[in-house]
Amino acid sequence: MKSKLRFIIGKNISLVCDKQHEDYSSQKLADMSGTNQTTMNRLMRADPEDPVPRVDSVDFAIQALKLEPWAVMVPGADLSLMRNKRLTKLIESLIDCSDETRERIISNALDTIMLEKIKKE
Repeated sequence: MKSKLRFIIGKNISLVCDKQHEDYSSQKLADMSGTNQTTMNRLMRADPEDPVPRVDSVDFAIQALKLEPWAVMVPGADLSLMRNKRLTKLIESLIDCSDETRERIISNALDTIMLEKIKKE
């Protein structure tokens, strides 16, 4: 079975390297994260034929790029979302809320998004 999460993480780490740090190669990321180039290359390619990267390798890459773990697990996230400190704070705050409060916040956010979509149409 192919790992969807592995693909998402690899693509998001590659996106950060390509968009924010044009000179970031798998070698530079390996140097920054204290791992080897082969490991970072495999991580960034997300090829299902490659051995699965260890969690530590993913964590080292995330830390080297100064990202939060959630940021590389969101499919289709763009760089501004991955780097958004307020979004990180919102996620942390949602975790600390009661279920009822969390549902209310999510419902209000979805309503706002739907209104925004309607305005654009």
